[in-house]
Amino acid sequence: MFHCPFCHGWETRGMALAVLAREPREAMLALYVADRFSDDVVLCTNGPLELPAEIVARLDERGVPAIDAPISRVTGEPGALELHFADGRTLARDGVYHRAPTRQHAHLAAKLGCEILDDGTVRVDERQQTTVPGVAAAGDTAKLPAVPDAVTLVSLGAADGVRAAVWLDGDLFRSGLGLTPT
Repeated sequence: MFHCPFCHGWETRGMALAVLAREPREAMLALYVADRFSDDVVLCTNGPLELPAEIVARLDERGVPAIDAPISRVTGEPGALELHFADGRTLARDGVYHRAPTRQHAHLAAKLGCEILDDGTVRVDERQQTTVPGVAAAGDTAKLPAVPDAVTLVSLGAADGVRAAVWLDGDLFRSGLGLTPT
């Protein structure tokens, strides 16, 4: 099971892959993997999923079939997986991509009064500042409202943390001089 084509795309190149999708935007992962890493990709929606016509057309163009039967289990080991569907079918795959839902489990930001977006992330601005003055958030717990998904890469989380620290330190410095923070 792989969670990210940026993290694992190279190692899955040429494999027979399945992509699990619970919502239409996740079907784009199947198109991405088929475009970049494998000619043998199957989209598995674990039940009926209404996809926009343009995505269905692109899946057809790329030769990515979709199976909408519920998945009852996945067996095997890395490189030799088998998806078992509720209707009795099975699908052998070398690997499976699945973007598991991520959710912040700590409630500190909410307790501090930070605005929490519908997806559970903390709203930040370009400087990683939350809606509470002096409180910053970084990593996959935080995102700009215009960004569709929190990015769950450790390197970007660390970069966000550095950015937040630099801006917070600058604000503390300005405040110490009696100047208005930026």
